[in-house]
Amino acid sequence: MKRFILASTLIAISANATVILDEVSSSTQITPDMMTSSFTITKKAKSPSQILDSFKSINEHLKEFNNKGIKCVGGASNVSPEYKYTNNVQTHIGYVGSISYNCEFKKIEKYNEALDIKLAKDEVVSLNPINWVVSSQMRTQIDKELEYEIYQKAMSKSVELSKIFNKNCRLEEVNFLNQTTIYPTQRFAMKSIAVATDAISEFEPIQSEQTISKKAYITIKCE
Repeated sequence: MKRFILASTLIAISANATVILDEVSSSTQITPDMMTSSFTITKKAKSPSQILDSFKSINEHLKEFNNKGIKCVGGASNVSPEYKYTNNVQTHIGYVGSISYNCEFKKIEKYNEALDIKLAKDEVVSLNPINWVVSSQMRTQIDKELEYEIYQKAMSKSVELSKIFNKNCRLEEVNFLNQTTIYPTQRFAMKSIAVATDAISEFEPIQSEQTISKKAYITIKCE
């Protein structure tokens, strides 16, 4: 069997058949349909129970918004002792805890409503940047469309090869790569900050297009 490499195509020729191994890709431009962000709330108190009770209240508050245009998941918290040091002497002064959430939403107003949490003086919220992303529902649909385009390209290639080799060429196999490439959109430049809830930002990141690409390795056999 003889093997030839033509461009990115591997062609193996035997006495009876020609097997072509190639890579096919497809891509599309899409406007992201979902915003994401995350935040962390920290609290200091004299006892762990005070911190956990406050975090429970925050968790109940966010649950009320899960069917109102925003979904915040997470709620994992941690509590640890807090100490101060004077002349190398350690003194236990209380406890400090934190709880974090990741949120998905389509309107910035919904995020601000969810973050309208009544915080005590010993509680602060740290906000992270807001980013536009492609939702899982849209990504699933785009994946199907790109796979269909790859199948169409692969079938067209088998027809072209039939003419080139003067044989009956058929598509034998299509192996899609598991990972779909998404070129990230421009992000809104905002550093994590600690603020009171009445100072929550109403700025929205730029909703620029993203390029989504998918690849597959194909096998075409000509006899």
